[in-house]
Amino acid sequence: MKSLRIFFLLTFSLLFVNIASALDTFENGTEMNISIVCLNDGYCSNDSYCNINVINPNSNIIISNQNMTNQISSHVYNFTPTNIGVYSVGGFCKDGEYSEEIDYKFEVTKFGNPLSIYGSIIHVVLLLLSVGGFLGLKTLNTKIDYKKWYDGIIAKYKSKNYIKMAFSSIGYNVMKNTFAIYYFLGFLILLIVSDMIFTYNIISLTTIIERVMMVYSLGILAVAFMMFGEIQEFLYNMKDDALNALWGITGDGE
Repeated sequence: MKSLRIFFLLTFSLLFVNIASALDTFENGTEMNISIVCLNDGYCSNDSYCNINVINPNSNIIISNQNMTNQISSHVYNFTPTNIGVYSVGGFCKDGEYSEEIDYKFEVTKFGNPLSIYGSIIHVVLLLLSVGGFLGLKTLNTKIDYKKWYDGIIAKYKSKNYIKMAFSSIGYNVMKNTFAIYYFLGFLILLIVSDMIFTYNIISLTTIIERVMMVYSLGILAVAFMMFGEIQEFLYNMKDDALNALWGITGDGE
């Protein structure tokens, strides 16, 4: 329980950090432009100029003493960010007697989505639902009488009610082989967590979550093959038990 409390505390901490963020947001790896509005009532004379420096999230100067392009109403500089996080722009602009220092910050995320309170709430709700489903499945599984369920499938087969038998068989195998459900619920939780990491720019965890997602994705194939084997064994057993039932011999599907 203590670990769950810590998990929920960290989740809601991300929510409040998100609320405090209000920077312009751009997509990583996509060309963007830094725009500085002209000093002289939104008009840049031919002699006006702006000179900037840009520092990336790793505190490295990636643009040094570069002149911006005069576009009459603003000065712009185009470049493509290659790191996720907060960038700092410094420098100065001058237009005749007008001058001003530049102090501007913007944020780069994996997909360029601006942070919002609604997005944070959706993340938290989906995460809580997924974790709740993960924990609730174990309780539900202990209350299911699989022997009675299996006998019902055999009865449907004997009565040639094949449609109900098929749906009941699918539900039986899905619930009995819970490893598949647990795995896919875990995958859903990882997707939500990874989206939160990229959205909130938790740079220290991006590489780790990408590797975990890659390994976990490959594991889906193994789970699918295991599930196929379980279903195949179930079908063979069901057929044998159905035939045996005609001779008064009972089976349990094992």
